[in-house]
Amino acid sequence: MTRADADARSFYAQTFFIALGACLYLGAYLLGSQMTTVNSSISNQLASILVSSQNQTIALALCYLSALLIGVMGLVAVGYNLRLASPAPRKAEATAASQPAAKSQER
Repeated sequence: MTRADADARSFYAQTFFIALGACLYLGAYLLGSQMTTVNSSISNQLASILVSSQNQTIALALCYLSALLIGVMGLVAVGYNLRLASPAPRKAEATAASQPAAKSQER
């Protein structure tokens, strides 16, 4: 919700979060799903932790957490868009309202 093209700090933060998400996704995919084809004792232990079909309790908890976070992000997005869509007061009305008070103080 920032202008990352104009602000270097926001650009770096957004790039970091995109890279972090990609690493988390690819790490779990490579160490979980793809590790099941190796068939060693270490890979089987790692796969049992990271693969949801073998560890359904953690998978369900992470599913609920993910749904909650997506709902929060959706509410933030709706609030942000509604705030941007509300009409701003016009400059002519704002200056007209402040002029009589200024004229009465001059007298």
